[in-house]
Amino acid sequence: MKLKIKEKIKSLLNFKSPILAKFGLEKALLNSFGAKAVASFLGPLQIILIMRYFSAEMQGYYYTFGSLLTFQAVLDLGLGSIVTYFASHEWGRLKYLPETGIVGDEKALKRLVSFGRAVFKWYFLAAFLLFVGLSFGGLVFFDLKETVGFSWKKPWIFLSLANSLIFFFMPVWALLEGCSQQNRVAYYRLIYSLIWGSINCLGVFLGAGLWVNVIALSGCLCWNLYFLKRYFFVFFKTFFNKLLVIKIPWKEEVLPMQWRLALGSLCGFIAFGLFNPVIFRFFGPVMAGQVGLVLFLTGVITNFSLIYLNAYLPQFGTLLAQGRLAEREALFLRVLGITFLLSTVLSLGLLFCVYLGKSLGFYIFNVRMLASPCLEYFVLGNFLICLSCPFSIYMRSYKKEPLLTISLIAALATVFLLLLWGYKHNLEKLAVSYLVLHVFGLVWIFFLWINFRKKQIILTKKIES
Repeated sequence: MKLKIKEKIKSLLNFKSPILAKFGLEKALLNSFGAKAVASFLGPLQIILIMRYFSAEMQGYYYTFGSLLTFQAVLDLGLGSIVTYFASHEWGRLKYLPETGIVGDEKALKRLVSFGRAVFKWYFLAAFLLFVGLSFGGLVFFDLKETVGFSWKKPWIFLSLANSLIFFFMPVWALLEGCSQQNRVAYYRLIYSLIWGSINCLGVFLGAGLWVNVIALSGCLCWNLYFLKRYFFVFFKTFFNKLLVIKIPWKEEVLPMQWRLALGSLCGFIAFGLFNPVIFRFFGPVMAGQVGLVLFLTGVITNFSLIYLNAYLPQFGTLLAQGRLAEREALFLRVLGITFLLSTVLSLGLLFCVYLGKSLGFYIFNVRMLASPCLEYFVLGNFLICLSCPFSIYMRSYKKEPLLTISLIAALATVFLLLLWGYKHNLEKLAVSYLVLHVFGLVWIFFLWINFRKKQIILTKKIES
């Protein structure tokens, strides 16, 4: 009896359980769930420790630091998404052998290697520009506020450096996912979450203050280097072979989608990255800490809700390239249903925990947490963001970016409303505007997806006939 139980546990840990296979939960997905499970435990623990050991002002600086770091999306130039899509289309004719490297169709291999080399060169330059922009820009921004009773300049400079180094590795993970290495990447992210969360919690508890993220990112950087040396040294060695380099028709194949995604990334930074800094400027660090806390929690909900989508994201491009459209449609519906279920449960769970904490009279919930109804507006707005993601991924898997117009309008509207209600110091109307924007956004994206899908079906039938 004990032997059977042991075998079942071992089978589950090896991700070969028939029950898991029945529901399509592969190893990558379970590793992703593991990473989010770690984050779902260590994240709230970190929040409690921050509210316990940070002053209200330091909490505001902490979350505003995090918001400014999202400036990296601007220098990403949309390549983060394109790398996965591009690689997934080429990988259908390739495979990875740990002993020899990437093998398969010569043309596909040369295209993949050439594209990867170009991307790595850009990210090397972009990481340097990111460090310069973040460090000097942050010093100017925070120096405009009154003096606080703790050091923030040195932690900010070193945080900018550590974040820029982590940014350099972004195309690595996107490329690996596009090359059907989701299992390993999901395992990497599991350990990354464990390192990040553990160091953060321990650092806050031991009094590291604003240095805590610098220490955590340094630990994650060491893990990056070890992981790539341990599992993918031979894989990336292929990209140093100059004999495989050919000219990629960037203007025809990449640029049409890239400039739209790059502009979309800029709009995303404006819509989300500027939120907390504007609150910091008009309402002060205390209110910025409350809003930043809510945005952090809703960000955790988003990451957890999109586990299934992210695990199968490369499959949309691969199935499309192989002409398996029926399977692709089934995958989309399954991803959409699971995303809806997870985002609903997690959003309601967050609100329940906050209500419970406030009803029990916990100080940290009544003083450090954003008050109602602003809290509900932000949580519901984030719920709508989660629902829109599967539709966006579906359309972008065609190497197209049909959401540029809506991104531009949303960004301009966000800036206007942030400055308007920030100047008038009316946080509730700002939160209502945030919700209304995302209601219109989801409706627009849904109808855009319907029309986009109809056009693709008609185009496919013409090609087949």
